[in-house]
Amino acid sequence: MRASDVDWMLRGLLKLCTVLVRQVPALKESMGSPQGGDLVQHVFHACLFEVPDPSSRSNAARPPKCKSLESRRDAFKLLTELATGCHANFAQLVSLLLPNHLPNMMRTRDWNFEAKMEEKSHTGFVGLKNLGCICYMNSLLQQLFMMPDLRRNLLAIADKSPDKQDSVLYQLQYILAFLQESEKQYCNPIGFCNAFKDWDGKPTNVNIQMDTQEFLNMLFDRIDTAVKGSAFENVLKEKMGGVYSNELICKGCPHYKERPEDFYAISVNVKNKKSLQESLESFVKGEMLEGDNAYLCGVCNKKVDTLKRTCLKSLAPTLVFHLKRFEFNFDTMQKEKLNDRLEFPMRLNMKPYTKEGLGAANDDDDDEQAAAREEIVDDDNGDDGGADEDDGKDGGAGAGDATKAEKPVERPDDYYEYELSGVLVHMGSADRGHYYSYIRERLSDEELAAGKEPKWFEFNDHIVRPFDPRDIPNECFGGTQTRRQMMGNVGRHASHRGMMDDTTKVPKFRNAYLLYYDRVRKVPAADASSASASGAASSEVAASASGGDAVAAGKLRRESSSARVSVPNKIFDQIWQQNIAYYRNKAIFDLDYFQFMWNVVSSLDAQSPVTELRMPTDDDLVHQVTRLATHFVLETLAHAHKRKTLHLWLDRLFKMYETSVPSCMWLLDYMSRESSWPLDYLLDCTTQDVRSDVAKLFCLALDKVAAAERDQLPSFEDAVKRNGAPPKDDSDDDDDDSDSDNDAAAEKRKTKASNAAAADAAAAAVSVPVSARFMDRVVSLLRVVPDHWKRFDQYFGILAHYAELGPREARYLASHNIVGRFVDVYMGNDSPNPEIGNVIVNSKGRRRRMGDDWQMPDWTNFLRTLRAVVCSMGTDATSARAGGDESDAKAAEVPPSLSYDLSEDALPLVRMGKVNEKMLLDSSFLDRLLLEATGRKRGRYVSDVITHWCWENYEVSERIVSLMSSGVEEGTWNVIRPYFRTYMALVRMTDSVASRRVPLIMSSLLAVMKEQSQYWRITDLSIEHLIRMAKRSKAVYSWLHENNARIAWVREFVMTYPQPPSNYDRRNGGGGAGDVRLHKPNYQRGWDNQNRAMDSMSLPSNERVAALDAIIAGEALDETQCSDSDIDLAEREFEIGQWVDARDTANKWLEAVVVEVNEERRQVKLHYDGWAKKWDEWLDIASVRIAQYGKHSWRNPKLKGKGPQVGDNIGGGAVFTEQAYDDRRRRLRR
Repeated sequence: MRASDVDWMLRGLLKLCTVLVRQVPALKESMGSPQGGDLVQHVFHACLFEVPDPSSRSNAARPPKCKSLESRRDAFKLLTELATGCHANFAQLVSLLLPNHLPNMMRTRDWNFEAKMEEKSHTGFVGLKNLGCICYMNSLLQQLFMMPDLRRNLLAIADKSPDKQDSVLYQLQYILAFLQESEKQYCNPIGFCNAFKDWDGKPTNVNIQMDTQEFLNMLFDRIDTAVKGSAFENVLKEKMGGVYSNELICKGCPHYKERPEDFYAISVNVKNKKSLQESLESFVKGEMLEGDNAYLCGVCNKKVDTLKRTCLKSLAPTLVFHLKRFEFNFDTMQKEKLNDRLEFPMRLNMKPYTKEGLGAANDDDDDEQAAAREEIVDDDNGDDGGADEDDGKDGGAGAGDATKAEKPVERPDDYYEYELSGVLVHMGSADRGHYYSYIRERLSDEELAAGKEPKWFEFNDHIVRPFDPRDIPNECFGGTQTRRQMMGNVGRHASHRGMMDDTTKVPKFRNAYLLYYDRVRKVPAADASSASASGAASSEVAASASGGDAVAAGKLRRESSSARVSVPNKIFDQIWQQNIAYYRNKAIFDLDYFQFMWNVVSSLDAQSPVTELRMPTDDDLVHQVTRLATHFVLETLAHAHKRKTLHLWLDRLFKMYETSVPSCMWLLDYMSRESSWPLDYLLDCTTQDVRSDVAKLFCLALDKVAAAERDQLPSFEDAVKRNGAPPKDDSDDDDDDSDSDNDAAAEKRKTKASNAAAADAAAAAVSVPVSARFMDRVVSLLRVVPDHWKRFDQYFGILAHYAELGPREARYLASHNIVGRFVDVYMGNDSPNPEIGNVIVNSKGRRRRMGDDWQMPDWTNFLRTLRAVVCSMGTDATSARAGGDESDAKAAEVPPSLSYDLSEDALPLVRMGKVNEKMLLDSSFLDRLLLEATGRKRGRYVSDVITHWCWENYEVSERIVSLMSSGVEEGTWNVIRPYFRTYMALVRMTDSVASRRVPLIMSSLLAVMKEQSQYWRITDLSIEHLIRMAKRSKAVYSWLHENNARIAWVREFVMTYPQPPSNYDRRNGGGGAGDVRLHKPNYQRGWDNQNRAMDSMSLPSNERVAALDAIIAGEALDETQCSDSDIDLAEREFEIGQWVDARDTANKWLEAVVVEVNEERRQVKLHYDGWAKKWDEWLDIASVRIAQYGKHSWRNPKLKGKGPQVGDNIGGGAVFTEQAYDDRRRRLRR
């Protein structure tokens, strides 16, 4: 019975059962239960998810029973029907499905995984993965694998090396076994590359290509060394080893000299040769040593004419021919490749190139001379060692140099008959290219006797496909090929001009480099008819190589015909563990299975919300389904390449967890104990959308549980004991580390150990709720964050989310020394206290560098978390309040940045610890932190951290101002803008030291501005922000008004240089700008979207002059001017129908009207006047693409719409006037 018949019968039975239980629902429970038919269990395991084992790999009836897509769909339908409306079957099915998605070694951890991409080629052979430029290695290893005898012997060797990872033999055995036993598409040779060292002892560099002939010699040398002294010492020689005979045949005397030499490959010339036979004839031709170059015979002691040649003394079962296609051109001093055509036959007789073959054809040596030579040599029992090839005109080594002549070895004719079995091709040039192999399978004697014809295959790295040997001349011989190319004008009458196309001869860059010939085996006499058929087929193949016709290849079989050989047990088990994992992944990563899972989970009816704070019970079916869905999504679907339904699954998970607090507790508890999900989905996942959505799910669980567990959080002091105090800084250590007293040092170590043990005991005594344990797990990942710097946004996002839940949560994070560890991670190798973070380093003790030439880390959520934690802790200024000293004037108020109200919360103010505070206030960190204020959000986060510590603290304020003044002085215009955000925050502070802080800021800033006033760009930017600070801070306005003489030069600068100096002005001093340069010398050009967006908010020069005049005169500033992109835009309010200026995606300022407002998302929908509705778009209220109406659009002379009408709202409580309407019409008319 055929396998297809069995599948059709199975489908019929599955459909019959489905219809039966649908029509008679009462049968579902009895048929599905273990006491009844146990149909659920049988269909699930036997039909769908049972995997083959080594004993059933070649069996047509190997499990599972359902092998086709159709039969699997029928099985899924039956399971769905059995579970529908039957609580017992549904619960049983859920319990069966869950193990499919639990993390284990059998599951893939790859992202964008697709099982079909790992499926073995239909040829039955396994490929090798190219890790970079190791095609030379892959193509050669495939040639070795396809020799069953050699493979059998190599796998039979017992590798005794202690370190298998560093053993070339073991890693080679692993590859050979994998190619034979694996069910996957390719083998990853990374282990072999690491074990195969170069001449310097370093692992193979996979990014550097070698010559495959050089690699063959190195590999065989390593194997010979590894097997030396064992029973398999000649494992390579027996299969591929031959012997040269280096001969010196004297013509003037009857003496003879021979030196044998082992070889694995025969190197033959390609240049000026038409065929392999011609190259071999040239190889054995030799040269005559005569005249002045005559050989000095050691027996006759005279120079005689001598034939010096190399021939083949013995032949290996498999011969390798190395075609010398690479040569060095001494004219160009470069390596070049010869693409000359060199033909080679399918059948080759090697006798004419052997010692006996050449001896039989030598007519110059008569019988008398041969007898004399034999007689003389027989009398000479001297040294049997051969002379070097240099023995000649200068030689002369005595009678012992002559060796005893051997009688020609008589061998049968079939010893010399070989047939082509493999071609290793090089495609490319001398300095770059690609290697791949064409190989003919070696059939067993039984297959040959049955008349089976060997087939050819192409092994091209991981790709294995059939190959037609009739294409060998075209693909392997080399030479030239015809290429058509277009010439001249190609038009309607081009053919009449004879210029439409042309043909040219170009070299073929793909040609054979190594040839593999096997000795022709005798066909077993058991089936003479089969033998004759096989011989006829071979003749046809040989004829096809010469251009003849051949019959088409038969249908390919699924299983490889190469004989299976025994594999070491350890390697066999490893490979079959991977096979089982592949079978399981193939069954699970399937779209039909995904749909089946959706049907199962969706069949659960909606449940009422459960808000009780407890862990779920084992008999809670709703939770079990939630658990199954969670494991399926996070362990399977999110890893799949085809995951279009992921958003639907996540929506369902959100609903499940939204209505079940116990499930939220289970999720946090599971991730805090054993799951890798925090690492996988906060740092490791390569897809941004998946990381973002899963992080939202984690945040939902935190929201549900953390608020209810808030009262269970330990106090800050207990949390510090549990999570461990930071390592002491050197400045805080009062002990003398250089104490020479041994007893004192021992006592000191004993005390430290005792303290550590006491700390561990205290930590064990402090219990924390589930949400806190989950955050412990998240914080523990900080040490690996630098290795995932491209994807750590969601990681810091969940830390920020927890810290912003409340001051207790923020302080719990602070108990982990989160501030010091954040600084340590951020500073990298420049960390002021590297011990606090214990960040992973490389072998040289260096940390991973975060950022490269194309991308920099996104520190937004890092700063957000830092702000939330720092602003929940006390500072120097709040210490008195924390101690209850109400007499201290500084403690009368707390920083506005404090994250909670002391009057409403009973939490006392606590400090984060000296080590954390010292790292936070480290000058090198602050200097880099100030530059992180590159946007509105980041600017607020940085400003809050800075102002929190500057509140009522003039010393810290002075340090910050000094750092910013130095930054503005040393930086260029495109990098100093973040400093002005912090300037703005500092001048707006209203503490008791503001009267000292503002003069310090303004004096230092004006001094720096004046010092670099010869640079127009940076001075222009500084004046812009100076006016903005005057608008937002009364203290700044008052100081500038009182010291108006100090800003007189500012007004003069704006009047003199309203526009940036041109190149002409800078060269010739014209226009009053001869002494002003546009940029500083250290300015580097680059595209800066943030600065370009901010420039759109800049004030025109006339408005700047008006603002400066108002400040000097003490008049109020116009509120419609000096808009600040960090503050004013975020505070704006819009109404439907309000007109604004908006910049479209083409960077053009247009008139637009607000058509919709979303206060929750803080977005507005704009309609561009004069454009179709399809161009309407949503923008953030704080977007710099939105400006007050009339600010920029008046510069656009090609406005399409009618614009606002008289009386329309244009923002700020103003309406469009009739005068403005007339001005707009007049402007557009011009």
